[in-house]
Amino acid sequence: MFGIFRREERLGTGEVLKRLMQILSQQETSKFCAHCDKQVLALRPGTSRARQLL
Repeated sequence: MFGIFRREERLGTGEVLKRLMQILSQQETSKFCAHCDKQVLALRPGTSRARQLL
C-alpha cells in the first residue's frame, strides 16, 4: 500500500540558489485582461544583474 507513494528527489544547493534568484528577480504588476474583463497578475522574469554588468 505504501509503495505507491514515492519520495521526491531533493534539489541540490545550486538549483535551490538558482530558483531563489529567479523568484527574487521577478517583476510583477497587474494588467487588464480583455478576455476575462478583469485585472490579472502579470509576471515578468527579471534581468540578471551579473549579465547587466558584463
